Amino acid sequence: MTLKGVISLPQICDRACQTCLDKLCTHKIPLFSALPFEALTEIATQIEHTEYPAGSVIIPLGTVSSSVTIISGGQAKACRYSADGREQILYIFSEGDFFGEQHLLSASETPYQVEALTDTRICQLSRQALNQLIIRHPELALQLIQDLTLRLGRLEQAIQTMGGRSIDARISTTLLDFAERYGRVRSDGIHVTLPLSREGLASYIGIARETISRKLGQLENDGIIESRGHRGLRIIRIDTLRTLAE
Repeated sequence: MTLKGVISLPQICDRACQTCLDKLCTHKIPLFSALPFEALTEIATQIEHTEYPAGSVIIPLGTVSSSVTIISGGQAKACRYSADGREQILYIFSEGDFFGEQHLLSASETPYQVEALTDTRICQLSRQALNQLIIRHPELALQLIQDLTLRLGRLEQAIQTMGGRSIDARISTTLLDFAERYGRVRSDGIHVTLPLSREGLASYIGIARETISRKLGQLENDGIIESRGHRGLRIIRIDTLRTLAE
């Protein structure tokens, strides 16, 4: 049975599998970057592909899944909602990121909801298939550990940012993180397409929307950044932003 939005294996063998394989071979998914071509071919035949429009729920809170999910295109957010409907954004997933690693050892519930920030494509690989790959290719386990370590480092940084630091430091740290992940260095500064709206940034940092707007305006008045459109940003004085983050 093929669910809505999910392409069955016979349908993807000629087109989608080759597309996924091409992406893997160009190492756009870091998790698989250390694997040999034969393993990449094997992965491509076992993956289910799904597309989600912006704003849709990819994984509801509390879902019991038996798959690891990889973002093959677009961006998504892990979030939770309080009883009064307030959103808390926990993490931003971009192309090459994965989630559901907690399902590797047991069929546990997903502790957050995953929603598409943009039109998003995902690849899902079953726990059984991934475990078999790890047994045959131990280098995959090492890459998995490295990726999880990097994510834990970012989560620890986010926790520190949410702690006793000043609002200016929290905003500056977040902008530096987004610059590293989404920025493009040009002669006039670092151009960043923010993954979140002003309201989303406020939820991610843990402050009021009016505060984030005021603080970004102050950074712009001081010549540190420049807003460009709805989510565009140019970081003009990166060293000053680093100083504020410290």
